[in-house]
Amino acid sequence: MKSKVAMFIAIKIIAITTLIKGLNQASHLVISLSQPGMPKIFILPTVLLLFISVILWFGAAAISNTISSENNEEIEIHGITIYDLYKIALTTIGIFIIVSVLPEIIRNIIMLEAMKNQMQTSMIYSEKISIYILFLELILGLILAFKSNNLAKIINSNHRVD
Repeated sequence: MKSKVAMFIAIKIIAITTLIKGLNQASHLVISLSQPGMPKIFILPTVLLLFISVILWFGAAAISNTISSENNEEIEIHGITIYDLYKIALTTIGIFIIVSVLPEIIRNIIMLEAMKNQMQTSMIYSEKISIYILFLELILGLILAFKSNNLAKIINSNHRVD
């Protein structure tokens, strides 16, 4: 099996879990939107999550080719290295973080704007902090997804089995 194939499978798994997360949010969103005065823009993060799951599912081949472009060697299941496992795991975790955090950032920005309009200044500060933390998570996800090769080398060089 090529390492790109393993990455392809991992991205398909992320697509499925993202779809499930989006459907779960959609069920809660229907309940929230039934309340009078609830802005319809709150549907955007859920729609984005569902859209991302579709992109991941149908774009898994292109994404795995992009991420694993420098690495096209064959990996035998019984001969898979720890480095390969680290690289696949780190990239998978990074993509999952990105997919999970993007809708949350949008939701929090929408919430922040709603608070500004309602003059809820006490909550604005905590919402801004939440957004900053989510952006840090996004940066971590991007590093894990696109620098997994370097991170796997570092981890693998420190890996000792006694």
